[in-house]
Amino acid sequence: MWYILSITFIEEGIILGNKNRQEENSKPKYNMLQNSWFMVKTAWQIKEGKMIFLCLLSAVFALVTNVLNLYVVPVILGMVTKRADAGELILTITAFTFCTISFM
Repeated sequence: MWYILSITFIEEGIILGNKNRQEENSKPKYNMLQNSWFMVKTAWQIKEGKMIFLCLLSAVFALVTNVLNLYVVPVILGMVTKRADAGELILTITAFTFCTISFM
């Protein structure tokens, strides 16, 4: 059965290996910067400047969230190694949790 299917694919010119290789080697017509500029220009032309602002705001929130997530562990471990009070530790964890949730 497999032999018959493979011969059919070869006769029809459908060889999956060659098709995938051609798709991998092909370059996109426009790069990411050109696509982004097109979207910004189009949004500006149709008077949707608020979308540009919201996209930038979303990027800033994602950046702040990632920085907070990177900063949480060293701060908490530093407090544990310095043997900080339980109340101070809980307050710090609560503050980081609130900040992280508020920027999501």
